[in-house]
Amino acid sequence: MNNMDEIKATLTSVFETVFSDAGALTDATTPGDVRGWDSLNHIVLLNAVEERFGIKFELEEILSMQSFGEICSGVEKKLSDR
Repeated sequence: MNNMDEIKATLTSVFETVFSDAGALTDATTPGDVRGWDSLNHIVLLNAVEERFGIKFELEEILSMQSFGEICSGVEKKLSDR
């Protein structure tokens, strides 16, 4: 699954699982736009993303991904590096 549309659709599903009301997600969506997306839930979210895609992020990557679009790009990069 390296198609960005597929990645975004799957990530949207992960967001909806972690955050009951994620709202409409765009590349520019940040923690300030999603109720409950705080530092702890950022880790929970990215752990769920790792599990869903079968990838592993480094701590620096986790800390640097601060928008839906950045997470999409991070997943795409990990999948293409396989």
